[in-house]
Amino acid sequence: MTDRLVSIVIPCFNDEPEHLISSVRSAQNQTHPHTEVVVVNDGSTRTETIAALRQLEGAKVLHQDNRGPGAALNLGIEAASGQYILPLGADDTLDDRLVELTYRRLVCEGPQVMGVYPRVEFFGLREGTMNAPPSVDFRELAVRNKVVATTLYRKSDWMRAGGYGSFDDCSEDWYFWLILTGRLGGRLVQEPEAVFHYRIRPSSRNLINRGVDRKEACRRHAAAALPPDRVMELYLAAAREADEAIADADRYGSYVASWRHRLRYLLPAYKGARDLKRRLMA
Repeated sequence: MTDRLVSIVIPCFNDEPEHLISSVRSAQNQTHPHTEVVVVNDGSTRTETIAALRQLEGAKVLHQDNRGPGAALNLGIEAASGQYILPLGADDTLDDRLVELTYRRLVCEGPQVMGVYPRVEFFGLREGTMNAPPSVDFRELAVRNKVVATTLYRKSDWMRAGGYGSFDDCSEDWYFWLILTGRLGGRLVQEPEAVFHYRIRPSSRNLINRGVDRKEACRRHAAAALPPDRVMELYLAAAREADEAIADADRYGSYVASWRHRLRYLLPAYKGARDLKRRLMA
């Protein structure tokens, strides 16, 4: 492994061929001079996707039976030659300077920074920018996942954390961030000048709709792998989140009740005006 080599690992499962090709090209067009692209075919069955995988040039392509994105990432990272890893979805893209900027930030920040995540811009079914804090640690990540999967980190830290989990019921990247920061400490930081383009699809909305169940499952899996003191922090953070949600609901209920009391005197006048309007228009 060269000291500056960044391995961009792209799991692929039945993705649209044009999306896959665009993702790989964006990885290959980085201004950082030392990069490699590793694509992992996670048991794709779609003829067009398989054909696109065969046509990829300049990328290392690996194959496995369908085991999910976590297992695909682990296979790709294990085979990667770089000391630094950047996961990338097969339907997402990178700005040309993303690796250069995140690599520079990770090296300059020192070992207490475990990873550097970019600014996220949506495209596809929805446009806009994802709000993200400038820095997060384990306690903040225990509340909810605030970091995109496409985050640059050291391969040595992936090894120390034990890699990604291969679970069907939770987000493999959130689990990894919890284990990474929970076991090793440190924090993740944002490089706002680096831009990552995240495609919003119908399946993206489905993941949002299943968010509560997936969060519960992710905490359960993380609790089985974390030291006892970190498990307590994990669930204290979840309890704090629940308390804050209950407090917000109570404040909203009080607000609605107060306005209902104020408006009750206006409702007869409103109904009278509405009836008069109907009679005039008859």
